[in-house]
Amino acid sequence: MKKIISTALVSAALMSGATAAQAGDWFAGLEAGKAESTVEAKGNIDEHKISGTDKKVKNSTFGIRVGKYLNDNVRVYGTYSQNKSFKFNEEGAKDLNGKIKEQTLTASVDYVFMEGSAFRPFVGASLGANKMKVDVLGNKTSAVFGAQTGVMYQVGPVDAELGLKYRAYGNEVKESVSEGSNNASLALKHKNGAEAYLSVAYRF
Repeated sequence: MKKIISTALVSAALMSGATAAQAGDWFAGLEAGKAESTVEAKGNIDEHKISGTDKKVKNSTFGIRVGKYLNDNVRVYGTYSQNKSFKFNEEGAKDLNGKIKEQTLTASVDYVFMEGSAFRPFVGASLGANKMKVDVLGNKTSAVFGAQTGVMYQVGPVDAELGLKYRAYGNEVKESVSEGSNNASLALKHKNGAEAYLSVAYRF
C-alpha cells in the first residue's frame, strides 16, 4: 500500500493541473484499513451460559469508492468494503464458534475545509447497509450509520487520504439447536466499530 501511494504521488506531481478539487470532479479510488469492533454474545450451551459477553475483535478491511465533488467543499460518494474474516471464540461453545465475514455498502457526504490548500481536513456522515455472515449461524443484513473525519493531500488529480471512521451496526445473527437432551442457542451482535484507513483516489 505504501508503494502504491508513493508511486501515485510522484506521478501526480509530474502532471499539470489544479492542486485542489474542482466542482463537478468525479473520483474513484481504493481504501484499506485496520478496524476494532465490539461483538456481543448471548445464549447458552447446555449448562454453560453466555450472557452479554462483549469482545473486542480486530480485523483488516478493503474497499472501493466512487463519488463526485458537488462544489469545492462538498463531496458525495459510495463505498463498498469487506473485512478479512475474523474468528469469534467463546469458551464452552466450541460447536458454535465460527468465522465472521462482513460486507458493507455506504453512501457518504463530507465537508472539505481549506479550499485552495494542498492539505485539506474533512468531516462527514455515512448511511448504508451491512451484511454479517457467521459460518455456523447464517447471515443477516441491517442498517449501518456513522461518521468519518481525516485529512487529505491533493496533488494534481490525486487525493491521498488518511482518516478515521466510526460505525454503529446493531447487526445480529442467531441460531437455536435442539437435539434430544442437548439444547443450544447463540446470538452474535456486532454493536459498533472504529477504523483507521488510508485511501488513494483519482479525480477526473
